[in-house]
Amino acid sequence: MDNYEIVRKIKKTDLTKIQNLENLWHMARVMNDLKLNDEVLKIAKDLTKEYTQKGMMNEVSLFGDLCRKCYIFSAPHNFDHYMIASEWNREYKAKFWIPRRNVLEGQHKVATQIQEFMDDPEMLLLGISAPPGIGKSTLIKFLISYIAGNYPESTNMYISYADGMVRMMYESVTAIMTNPEYAYSDVFPNLGNPDVSAEYFTVSYRPKGDFPTIGLVSLGGSVTGRTRANKYMITDDLVKNKEMARSPERLIKLFDDYNATLTSRMIGDNVKQIILGTIWSIHDPISKIKQKHEGDRRYKFIVLPVCDENGHSNFLYDHPDRYTDEKIRSIKENTDP
Repeated sequence: MDNYEIVRKIKKTDLTKIQNLENLWHMARVMNDLKLNDEVLKIAKDLTKEYTQKGMMNEVSLFGDLCRKCYIFSAPHNFDHYMIASEWNREYKAKFWIPRRNVLEGQHKVATQIQEFMDDPEMLLLGISAPPGIGKSTLIKFLISYIAGNYPESTNMYISYADGMVRMMYESVTAIMTNPEYAYSDVFPNLGNPDVSAEYFTVSYRPKGDFPTIGLVSLGGSVTGRTRANKYMITDDLVKNKEMARSPERLIKLFDDYNATLTSRMIGDNVKQIILGTIWSIHDPISKIKQKHEGDRRYKFIVLPVCDENGHSNFLYDHPDRYTDEKIRSIKENTDP
């Protein structure tokens, strides 16, 4: 009996029984079948919800744990599932993704679009513009660790405007990859802990002396000889403050520095760039790149305004750190004309 026949036989059993659904998930793993894994996940989630409503907490625990296994299995291939799996054991109030997922993924498909960009060999650049404070940098913390786990032998760069931002990102990425509070070792069980350097802001699975798997640098700092990118270059909030945003001359110089200093650190012609920020001006880097490559399908831009055309928030998270309609109105009323 081949594997497909075994799956057909299991599907004829009562899948509301944990052992039967576990058997189906086991076949998904044996066959490395992500679609079948997703089928099991949907059933397990529905049953977890049903048993929660009925107060059947033993079943909730069993099917909830199967959900966890499904997310971990698909996590290396699905950025959305990776973030869910990584934070599975964290307290709800400490989680980043789940309180924001209904908005960032449910409404805007941010994780899906990032994954599609990563999977498409033709794509070269993904630009994401969104308001300050919606979690762009935290999203990137997870993305950097996801890249390191999937491509440990590659070399990649993260760039921000200042050393302080770089240090914060380095500490956060290192925590995701090494702190047992996160499930990184469950998602990537064969990697172990990376070599890290708080002095040079590097995280690496590559041999000592090679360019690191992840090198984090500031635009104003020296990058000479420190790191290169042959897989991904991630740029996060290059526009430092409102004063810079209001100065076309400073923005033009910033874009020139970006092109001269950073893009010269890419090895080969197929390095993918991900650039995040808030569009303040037609002169800022995201705007300039978008203008230059308008119509080129290899360059994709996600623009998420703070509110819709009726003034209603696009970022009404299940979390205190959110934009309400009232907050948006207050910001607009106090913004300089």
